[in-house]
Amino acid sequence: MMKPKIINAETIIEAISKIEDEGDIVIHVREPEKRPLALQKELEEEVIRSYYQDITTNNELKGKISSIIKELKSDGAKTVIEEIRGVIDINLLYVKLYLDHGKLNASIITPRIDSKEAIHKLLIYVEIMLEDLSLSLGLANGTITLMTMKVNSNKS
Repeated sequence: MMKPKIINAETIIEAISKIEDEGDIVIHVREPEKRPLALQKELEEEVIRSYYQDITTNNELKGKISSIIKELKSDGAKTVIEEIRGVIDINLLYVKLYLDHGKLNASIITPRIDSKEAIHKLLIYVEIMLEDLSLSLGLANGTITLMTMKVNSNKS
């Protein structure tokens, strides 16, 4: 069994540039809020629009976001895990949001992502979600960690 490739990066763009091989990867982005989130402004804008469209029209996602905020505002809550389906063409992902030293951090697990572009979109999407939740909760933005299998780096 092959070990996953571990990518540590300051920014989302740096993380994406380090994906080279097909296979399992773990990406840790220390400062995902640093702009730009994408080299192509259109990609960043597309994902931001997608997030806000989802949050206003997808009742399941809207309910999960409300539940996350309610849970993290309650006394003693430090971690929330949610299953999210159908965002940015990814069928299933698990998002763990947790508080650490006044920062809201995210860990994402998804079984399969077909391209670097899909990973890029997912990281931007989660960053926008983190910013939205952090503002709602009065917290600072933290890190993002993504774990996935079977990345096909030949697809852009």
